[in-house]
Amino acid sequence: MMDKKKINEVLQGVIADKIQKLTHSIKLIDDSAANETKSSAGDKYETSRVMLQQEKDKKLGQLDLWNSYDASLKLIEVSQHDSIQLGSVVVTDKNIIYVAVPVGKIQCDGKQIFAISTDAPLYKIMEGKTKDDEVSVNGKAITIKDVL
Repeated sequence: MMDKKKINEVLQGVIADKIQKLTHSIKLIDDSAANETKSSAGDKYETSRVMLQQEKDKKLGQLDLWNSYDASLKLIEVSQHDSIQLGSVVVTDKNIIYVAVPVGKIQCDGKQIFAISTDAPLYKIMEGKTKDDEVSVNGKAITIKDVL
């Protein structure tokens, strides 16, 4: 039996790790920019600073996204569901899906689980379905074995 609370905790750990790595990368970029010295070749200095700023802006955007995943995940109820909805763990004949945030593959208790959001096309097909229902994805039949 899948433990939804444990899956949620693993996903929170994955998100926290990503946030920590992005925060560290941003700090390294800031340190690099602070240590950049103005050379006699002014254009080289300015180009370097612009590139560092662009990289920092990219990382800040990613950090905002992962922080939003973290906030969204904390709002998800880990209660039992009978039909597929936000917070459901869906066991199919093909794989295990956690409808939460779009993080992709995670590992929990030796099982591969796909974390998707309610915006995912797969979720749109499965929304509201229950145990023993069958759906078609790209012409392939998928049987829903359980909804937690």
